[in-house]
Amino acid sequence: MRSSPRALRVCAPALLFTAACGASAPKAPPVKGGSPCDAAESRLRKHLGPELQGIVKRVPVFKPAQGEAPAAPIGCAVVFTLVPEELAEEGLGEEAAAGGADQRLAFLTPDPKTRWTLTVPDPSPQSPGPVDLEIETADITQDGVPEVIVRESSLGAESYQGLRLFSLTLSPEGPRDLLSESLKIKTREDVELFAQWKATQASGKPVIIFEAGGASRIFAWHDTDKRYQLDEAATAAANPPPPAPPSDAAPASAPASGAPAIELP
Repeated sequence: MRSSPRALRVCAPALLFTAACGASAPKAPPVKGGSPCDAAESRLRKHLGPELQGIVKRVPVFKPAQGEAPAAPIGCAVVFTLVPEELAEEGLGEEAAAGGADQRLAFLTPDPKTRWTLTVPDPSPQSPGPVDLEIETADITQDGVPEVIVRESSLGAESYQGLRLFSLTLSPEGPRDLLSESLKIKTREDVELFAQWKATQASGKPVIIFEAGGASRIFAWHDTDKRYQLDEAATAAANPPPPAPPSDAAPASAPASGAPAIELP
């Protein structure tokens, strides 16, 4: 059974310089002595110690240039692996074998009060066990700021694929989980498939659509919760029930019309 890592939120004032403590800032503060990804990796190594097996990938996130304002870093997503507990106790750390290790996420995000915060979110509740992670960034909500897109694939015997979306916008809560869902869809024929997904808009709001084998699941943006939620009405409309099977009873004979039948000798 997969163990859930502790949630880790570590403020990193020593790595940064900014305005007076507690002052609200309209943009991410600068990083002293390196990029947000350098700071994220440094803090992650410090706080995980011998539990850290290795850094798999670092993905910087930038707000695009607008007018005269240059592109600005708004955070970093890090994929890392943990060593088994018994190896961590022996202090093997990154010397442990890395093959097929469960991959985890960490984020460094700006916070107007603590300046920059390292956060390690819990594994997806949909995931049945160890996963391999693929990460990219794209502005799926079309607000001018890219989100982090995480594609999960299972490493265990149980087949699983999932999608997670995170926003790294300036917030004291750290990265916001916009969507965490399995990509598995059941078709009309009762066949389970892994869906392709796309980001679009409907009625002026962001929408995420899962599609596979003619079946769909639609997640609409919820203004109050600031995340995507399953739109049951739109999903039902996109998946009409199959037509009723034809009746086994023979149709009634139509009455004869026109000239009478002629019997041949």
